[in-house]
Amino acid sequence: MKKTDYLSPEPDTINEEVTLDARLQRHPLLRHRVCALLNIVESELGTLDDASDAEMSIIEELRKMGKEVLQDWAEVKHEQVVQETKQSQKSAIVHVKKNNLAFHSR
Repeated sequence: MKKTDYLSPEPDTINEEVTLDARLQRHPLLRHRVCALLNIVESELGTLDDASDAEMSIIEELRKMGKEVLQDWAEVKHEQVVQETKQSQKSAIVHVKKNNLAFHSR
């Protein structure tokens, strides 16, 4: 996938049935960060009096969002790889932690 393949002319929909709100429902952490950014933009909190305060708040929220989104992506990707490997390599050994069976000598 090219970098720009995920950008569409209609950024609020994947297809006709799936809205941005529905997509955000599946990602509560991302939804929380988007709401926090909207609060900054709409200044509902009333605590941001100048542009530098707003800028710092936005930067902090975007950092948190980036970290959380990347973590979410990694978890989904890991699960996809695990499932694909299980399907394609039916004889693959499942990695399980071994019990410590060491004998103690006295």
